[in-house]
Amino acid sequence: MDFAKGAKVVFLGDSVTDAARDRWDDADLGWGYVRFIAQELATRPDAHTLTIVNRGIDGNRLVDLAGRLRRDCLALHPALVSILIGINDVWWSFESGRHTSSDNFGQLFKRVLTQVTTKTEAKLVLLEPFLVPAEEYQWAWRAELDARIEIIRKAAQDFGAILIPADSIMNAAEDEGESTTLDGVHPTEYGHKLLARSWVSAVFG
Repeated sequence: MDFAKGAKVVFLGDSVTDAARDRWDDADLGWGYVRFIAQELATRPDAHTLTIVNRGIDGNRLVDLAGRLRRDCLALHPALVSILIGINDVWWSFESGRHTSSDNFGQLFKRVLTQVTTKTEAKLVLLEPFLVPAEEYQWAWRAELDARIEIIRKAAQDFGAILIPADSIMNAAEDEGESTTLDGVHPTEYGHKLLARSWVSAVFG
């Protein structure tokens, strides 16, 4: 991909993207995959001038992201928008009863992507939400998550977005003996670095 000097890459998501960033410091990237992506891109002549912006917020569901889309994305006039969202929509439906149906998730996800593509000139990168079950009860989440992954895969096709198959990437690495998450959801340092490598490879080759 070719970008103008200083073009903004905005990362949207939940705690996986947030990664304990300082929200009082707009330039802080957290300690997770967004930081590792920025470090890698800083070494590349085709991407070293990009401005990386982390707008992940711990605990967000898709409805929360949609509610702040104008402030945290559209108003920044991004050249590229990367979205990783969905695990909290599943987690919260089991843990707190705040259920979002797959149909509602799909409609709102489409609305978010439509706003990004019609109100900015940004290209899209979509990461699958992922689950690497660490506890027996988390296996019950699988069907709900798979339904949302299918929605995101279809949206990637419909909107011409780059898709990062994060769920299969994280689970494959776990099957090979790597520890990719701390609790089934939040990545280890290895998991964050794996996401970062996958993202850079998919977007920049």
